[in-house]
Amino acid sequence: STLQLLEHPNQELRAYAAITFGNLCSAGALTPAQLQHPSVLPHLVAMLSSSSTQERAGGVQAVTQLLLADAQGRVDPSIADAATGETALIALARFDHAALVAVVLADERVDPNHRDGDGAGRKTALCCAAEGGFPRVAALVLASPRCDPNLPDGDGNTPLIIAAGCGHT
Repeated sequence: STLQLLEHPNQELRAYAAITFGNLCSAGALTPAQLQHPSVLPHLVAMLSSSSTQERAGGVQAVTQLLLADAQGRVDPSIADAATGETALIALARFDHAALVAVVLADERVDPNHRDGDGAGRKTALCCAAEGGFPRVAALVLASPRCDPNLPDGDGNTPLIIAAGCGHT
């Protein structure tokens, strides 16, 4: 099935599965159980950070279609990847996907202050935007009334310190 291919070790098959999944989302051809499957969004979001351009493109298309096609709110974008602790918001912020960040932040289940991983280096979406020098994403996250702009990462650095340290002023 398409869900199993999202977990396949071959990058090309994962990219194909993501594009197929995105097309099925936009066509309304997925069941609620498929949309709510707990591995779907984390696997698609993980593709956004892939070294494969094809897999990244497939992930972006699939995440876009999944989030936009889910008018009933069946997909929970606050679910974190079990291995990395990364949520859709953090992954999208890390790679400057501002349009999708806006879609995800519109969901009240999403915590903009969630930190990925564990221990030192844990980052919020705002920390990721600050580190990458992505002002559009940072502005979107900061516009959320739930955002704490002074929440430090796992190393104790605030987003402002991170941005300055990376040369983004």
